[in-house]
Amino acid sequence: MLNSRFFELFSALRSSDHKKFEEMVNSPFFNKNSRVSKLWEYLKAKGDNDEDLSKQKIAQAVFGNEKFSDSNFRMVIASFVKLAEEYLLQAEYTMNKTERKIRLFEVFLNRSLQKSFRMYLNEIEKELDQAKEKDSAHYYRKYFIECIKIRSGYGGDKKAAKKYILLLMKTLKLDAKYY
Repeated sequence: MLNSRFFELFSALRSSDHKKFEEMVNSPFFNKNSRVSKLWEYLKAKGDNDEDLSKQKIAQAVFGNEKFSDSNFRMVIASFVKLAEEYLLQAEYTMNKTERKIRLFEVFLNRSLQKSFRMYLNEIEKELDQAKEKDSAHYYRKYFIECIKIRSGYGGDKKAAKKYILLLMKTLKLDAKYY
């Protein structure tokens, strides 16, 4: 168990994450499996001790006196892993507001929510134009926004898109002649 993705993701949850992750575990929107909740309670209590992270001890905590089923055990572990991945993604989006806006912008386009699409387009372009740091993520975002504008028929400039992709390649130190 100690060399698994399960343990890697559990270890990635810092003590400062525990409260928010527990809210996600207890949320019926994110988790409908009571065994995942039992697993989390066990991990919170015993997770600092490697001896308590054996398959047998975890199974006992999660399933109690039920007959052990390896497939059920693997499903609980897989559900926990999926929930931990979702938590880490949500935490990242919470911290990276520009990336969150870009994803929402894309959702608005896909659902034909034109007012929200235009509002977020203006906000994102303003933020990107005012950015002090012009790194590869910045140029990727500029390129991506131009492509979305072209695709949606809401303006967009192919020359600007090409310029941003070349600047992105330059920041990544890639040679344009290979692309």
